[in-house]
Amino acid sequence: MESYSREAGVNQIRHGCRLAGTAHPRTLIGHDLALDWCFQDPQEPTHAEEVGIRIRHENWDPKVTVWSTHSMMESFRGDHLTDEIKNKLMDCVDKTITQS
Repeated sequence: MESYSREAGVNQIRHGCRLAGTAHPRTLIGHDLALDWCFQDPQEPTHAEEVGIRIRHENWDPKVTVWSTHSMMESFRGDHLTDEIKNKLMDCVDKTITQS
């Protein structure tokens, strides 16, 4: 995300990582990882785009959900964690400029 945001000409103003979900004791069920970024259009400082990624599992298969302020939430299963998710993340960063 950091390298593509620089390439796209977008300022990264915040980045965070936290645990999410409802964790069950003595198991990995419900232990999700949430990553979030806030990007800003350098030409329009009042416009910011929040981008979030949530990493979890579904029946022990990896599942990643991506969302942003101006993009619909989309989930990817383990066998689709290649160009599809990369394109979705790049689209979310690009909306920082295109939505201003």
